[in-house]
Amino acid sequence: MKFAERFWDVLTESVEKLNIPWHLAIIYQDTQVFSAADTVFAQEHRNLARKGGRNSQLILWLMDRGAWLERTEHHKLLGMKELYSPDPTAIDIFLKKKPISPDERSRQGKLRDRIMLLRDRYIAHRINCTLGEPKIGLLFLGSSHRTFLHYLSPDIEVRNILAREDYKRFLLFLHERKS
Repeated sequence: MKFAERFWDVLTESVEKLNIPWHLAIIYQDTQVFSAADTVFAQEHRNLARKGGRNSQLILWLMDRGAWLERTEHHKLLGMKELYSPDPTAIDIFLKKKPISPDERSRQGKLRDRIMLLRDRYIAHRINCTLGEPKIGLLFLGSSHRTFLHYLSPDIEVRNILAREDYKRFLLFLHERKS
């Protein structure tokens, strides 16, 4: 079984086992610029779910049980990703088969880090503004989001729902893959 399939199997099973009132759950997902009230959102996720998108299938499963999807990201910050990946300069360099200079690579890395920091701060801001008592947040973020926790309100408790051994195994796989 592929890593991604196993990951989504374990995550889906962990979410389904949560003993929470789904109507109190708010879903926060990175790259989500629409809320559940937006018709564009619903159609986009239904199309992805039909094509086998496990993330969209899980979100729709949660929403069918009463969970609410909240807009998490700002569209302008997501659009800034184009500044560093794929960046027209990098594409031109690739097509000409010229290597990217260390200075250009450093500039792109610093820009990427700055944009991720701004995205993380915005995600935390959205959570701080929309997650009130007695609501329960379900957060689905990619591994590149590392700083958002620093900006969450101190009265918000964050727990990983994956079993410790599954979490370690997935982190180890990601670490090995990056090496």
